[in-house]
Amino acid sequence: MTHFFANQPSRRARIVLGVGLVALVATSGAVAQGTRWYVAADVGQSKYSTESRDVGIIGGSFDRKDTQSGVAVGAQLAKGIAVELGFADFGKAKISGLGATPCPPVAIGCTLAVYNISGDAQAKATHLSLVSSVPLIDGLSLYGRLGAARTDRSASVRVNNDIVSTSAKKSEAIYGLGLRYAFTPSVEGTLEWKRLDNTKADSASLGLMLRF
Repeated sequence: MTHFFANQPSRRARIVLGVGLVALVATSGAVAQGTRWYVAADVGQSKYSTESRDVGIIGGSFDRKDTQSGVAVGAQLAKGIAVELGFADFGKAKISGLGATPCPPVAIGCTLAVYNISGDAQAKATHLSLVSSVPLIDGLSLYGRLGAARTDRSASVRVNNDIVSTSAKKSEAIYGLGLRYAFTPSVEGTLEWKRLDNTKADSASLGLMLRF
């Protein structure tokens, strides 16, 4: 079931990953004595870009959406610049229905081999990101995320009475865009869209940040 996820990183993913790593290395030397730390948590909805035809589904349901959740710890290095270490669970893409092995293009009198299929695929990522923000209006700021993720991807599928399971770890780029509102100097709310580039998984989430 490797078709649940893209197998090769795109040229864009390699470029973004390289830029993110360079930025993190360059910024790591800027940690000053006045660094302010924070913790954050978020929850929302994830969506996988895999289509039903990618996994051979010809009938039934293919649910590519699930609940996403994440936690992170960050260091505010300077005004508008932070480095963040986090973990995100993008949930599961679930399938249930009928699959089929297509006939060869030149086959004559071929009959489709139809079988029952059910299962799920999921992605969990540990990521290190550079987060840059700019103020918009009083208490509200816009921020962007760019970094590197180590993603644990797995799939388990039942075909008739047989179960096929696969898993793999992948290094890839993670990036996102969000809004942050300061309720108090120590408590902020967030609204963020983020994406795992090679896994082709997106999420939209609401979060809470506590500064120390």
